[in-house]
Amino acid sequence: MIQPYHLNDIMTFRTALIPTAFALMSLAGCASYSAHPLDLALPLHRSLGAMNHTLSGGRVIDIGGALSAQDIGGLALLNDPTLQAARAQRKSAEAAFFAAGLLPDPQVGLGFMALLGGPGSAPSITGSISQDIGALITYRVRLASARAGYQKVNADLLWQEWQTLARAETLAVALYADQQSVHELDEQRRLLGGLAANTQAAVQAGNLRLDESAPSAAALAGVDTALDTARHQLLSDQSSLDAMLDLSPDIVLNIAAPDFPAIPAAYMANHLADLAQRRPDLIALQLGYAQSDADLRAAILTQFLPLSLGLTGGSDTSQVNSL
Repeated sequence: MIQPYHLNDIMTFRTALIPTAFALMSLAGCASYSAHPLDLALPLHRSLGAMNHTLSGGRVIDIGGALSAQDIGGLALLNDPTLQAARAQRKSAEAAFFAAGLLPDPQVGLGFMALLGGPGSAPSITGSISQDIGALITYRVRLASARAGYQKVNADLLWQEWQTLARAETLAVALYADQQSVHELDEQRRLLGGLAANTQAAVQAGNLRLDESAPSAAALAGVDTALDTARHQLLSDQSSLDAMLDLSPDIVLNIAAPDFPAIPAAYMANHLADLAQRRPDLIALQLGYAQSDADLRAAILTQFLPLSLGLTGGSDTSQVNSL
């Protein structure tokens, strides 16, 4: 026969529901995730004005006139898709570093069993709380590993930005040289084309032998070959620079004549001694070593059996409390 609940049983049941309600409310406040659809469209800039041309220091690159090699390098830093993807990876490393700095949460357990029959006088209630001691022991080394990993990602990104800047400036100088070469070869082609036409007309009029027209024809063929090579190189450099700037290939860049100040030899000699402390790739190498060292120390600390510390208590159906 099922025994009816007494008033104190009902109050005990309500008291047990309070922690459960708080737990459900906590779950309701947890963060949620919703995936965004992958954009497969090519987001090429259709004009220079559509590009980001404001540097981090607040300086705005003037895109209205001829662009210097330094301006091209700045535009590459702001618009290169590869750099944008690398910066997104830095955010992931930052999130991992933040997660490593969080202390491990304690484990909380609640139990309730209603009294349905028998000699008991109350429902059974249990509760427990425990903490993973092993996670606390390895907390400092895991945090050091995550910090070194995050700093390494930053150093790698800075080195990638340096390389992108140098590559963009080099392409800008090469593209300017390509444009000048094509312009000069076009002018030579125009002059030699006129000479070849006059020579051919003289041959047809009988004023010049056929073998005497061969040098002008050979010179014209040589210029045509050089012009085709120069145009191919121009298209290749233009395509590479467009990819770095995320720029539509139908946009023609107006590049100014290169102007790079000479670097004194004494300056370079004085800065070679501390190169390992300034080059981002070498700094990233040191940080990678520090991260691996911290990971090894964490592995040594976790070689023992898992250890946790907790507290368990409750009340059985005969209202005997234990802790």
